[in-house]
Amino acid sequence: QTRAFFIGRGFTRAMADEIARSCVFQSILRNRGPGVESPEMGIDLGTWRLDPGDGPRPIALKEPWDERFAAAGVSDAARIAFRWSTFPTEQTFRGGDCNWGMFSLGVEPGSQFDLSLAWTLDGAPRKATIEGVTCATEETQDGAPDDAPTAVD
Repeated sequence: QTRAFFIGRGFTRAMADEIARSCVFQSILRNRGPGVESPEMGIDLGTWRLDPGDGPRPIALKEPWDERFAAAGVSDAARIAFRWSTFPTEQTFRGGDCNWGMFSLGVEPGSQFDLSLAWTLDGAPRKATIEGVTCATEETQDGAPDDAPTAVD
C-alpha cells in the first residue's frame, strides 16, 4: 500500500521501496476535549523514541527524508505529496482537533521494538510506551516474499 501510494505520486519504485521498508505507520491523533476551552495537546515527533533492544533512538522524521529527496532530484509535486501525506513533526491540537498521516520509524520490516510517545497537555509533559510493536513483514497477500518475481516485474 505504501509503495503504491508513493509511486502513484511520482516517486520511483526504488524510492517508494525505501520509504516502505522503513516501517511506515498511518495514524490519527485527536484531542478529545469538547471545545476550545479544553486543554491544548502538543506533539513533537522528535521526542518519540523506539527501542529495538539495543537502546532508544529517534524515529525517522519527514524533514531529513525531504532533504534527501530534494538532493536526489525528486519532483516538487512528489515532494509536496510526501509532505502533505506524512504527519507533521510538531503540532498543537485544541479541543476537537485531529490530524492524520504517515510517519516512518526507520527500522526494517519484521523488526520488533518498544515505542515511547511523548506529548504535552496544557504544557505538562506526558508519556507512554507501547511495548512489543512489530513492523509488518515483507509479504504479499498470497504469502510470497515481496521480492519474488511476478508477471509484471
